[in-house]
Amino acid sequence: MATVCYFNAAESAHLNNELQTAYDFYMLILAIGEKMSAPTKMVSEAQKLISEIPVVN
Repeated sequence: MATVCYFNAAESAHLNNELQTAYDFYMLILAIGEKMSAPTKMVSEAQKLISEIPVVN
């Protein structure tokens, strides 16, 4: 359930171009997913969407 809540927050931030906030929520989802024996769809979606966030050097 936490991954769904975090995903909704991440997606909202992503759509509002609040990329750091979106990234932080995606990372929380991925951290939860690492502890799951069978990661949820939200984990795979977070992996996909986090790749869309540009890396700033």
